[in-house]
Amino acid sequence: MKTLLVLLLLIVALGAGLLALRSRKQVIRSAPAALNSDSPVDSHTAARRALCLASLVLRAQAEYQLHPEPGDIPPQGKAAPADFALRQNSWLQNGDLWSACSARERELFQRAMGSWTRQETADGQWREESLGFLWWALDGSRVFLPYDVPAAQTDVLRGVPDPSAARAFIEEAKLRDIKEIGKQRDIAELWLWRARTTQLQRDKAEAPKGLTFEQIIAMTAEKAAGDNVFKPIGNDFPALGKPYSRLTETEWQTMRSIAEERLYVLNWLCGRSTDWDSVKTDT
Repeated sequence: MKTLLVLLLLIVALGAGLLALRSRKQVIRSAPAALNSDSPVDSHTAARRALCLASLVLRAQAEYQLHPEPGDIPPQGKAAPADFALRQNSWLQNGDLWSACSARERELFQRAMGSWTRQETADGQWREESLGFLWWALDGSRVFLPYDVPAAQTDVLRGVPDPSAARAFIEEAKLRDIKEIGKQRDIAELWLWRARTTQLQRDKAEAPKGLTFEQIIAMTAEKAAGDNVFKPIGNDFPALGKPYSRLTETEWQTMRSIAEERLYVLNWLCGRSTDWDSVKTDT
């Protein structure tokens, strides 16, 4: 991965003065900072965060059942009971998980059912991507998902323990080696870089002198192939069986969100921020 990261650092450094892209949450600013491997998250903290995230995702799904997006297929399955929020909050508080929830999560959990905005509901549902990689970090038998496969299409919530088993889950939790987690963090950053590079191209930003964005992408894809990250398609990142550059607007937005959510949780696991609500996803 070192050769790939060196190339990425060079690319970002060359283009630092040109970048004015704003994604859903962050602005591209500078080259990636070094991993804080001296203070990674411990396994108990990670397990509590997983339970809080799972609670957020489940609440978001319940909110969506009440107010689906216009034009969407009506949600399948039994609707959440009217006292869903009260029961969920009681479990979080009695299970000593309330303090592990972030300030933003607690604020959302305390709202009455049906009071979340569409954006809050969508953001909560997208946290399923973060949750999926957190389960991967806590479960050595899991494999990480490709970056063109949304977690919503899988059984990511399978890892949520029964409420009565939550304490045992926390106590028995074990994290993968920080080096393995750090490697996946670098890959997530790479995929988010690719998504943001597409935006730069669409915004007709000027590439670093002497290069085109297509050349930069091709060089990066070649390095990624050499590091066994993926097999390029058409000198580009592979996405849905085609070159990344051929993604539709909807496909690109989905893959960008997938990469951003996964980088978010991996940055947190690697000690980039102790405050869950303020993790950075700069590339």
